Amino acid sequence: MTETQEQVSMLVHFTRGMFFLLFSTIGLASIALACLAGPVSQYYDDKEYLIKEAQQIQKLEQFSQQQQGLLENIIAADPSVIQRIAIYTLNYQKRNEQTEAESQEQATVVNEKVSEPDPEIPKVFANIINENINYQRGLVLFGTILTTVSLTCFNRKSSQA
Repeated sequence: MTETQEQVSMLVHFTRGMFFLLFSTIGLASIALACLAGPVSQYYDDKEYLIKEAQQIQKLEQFSQQQQGLLENIIAADPSVIQRIAIYTLNYQKRNEQTEAESQEQATVVNEKVSEPDPEIPKVFANIINENINYQRGLVLFGTILTTVSLTCFNRKSSQA
């Protein structure tokens, strides 16, 4: 073989390798996207639910603090009667510093996990793909075709003697 034939042969192998890489990567990515659309959509729904629940917990904590203040004012006015009624009927227990610190620690852990922003684009695509089964089937078919084409047409052929 001459030098130009070797260069052309190397260029053909390089082009074949690049097409193989391109087609197989796109094909496998589309199959993965079709398979993971449901879990990704569920992840974003769960994240929204956690944010709403964290807001609800914050409102309840504010309400609890208001009620705690009211109870402390009432108890200060007439401690003997109110304390007995609260302990008996409401199972009232004063908050101590340890339980307050534990609840604050748990709230900060949840808020740190929930407050991390996520990009909206994957959520939109995941919801679209997850809502229509034909999109999932199309992506799997498209990925299978591209992967098959890359393996049959652009796979490196065995060396010829």
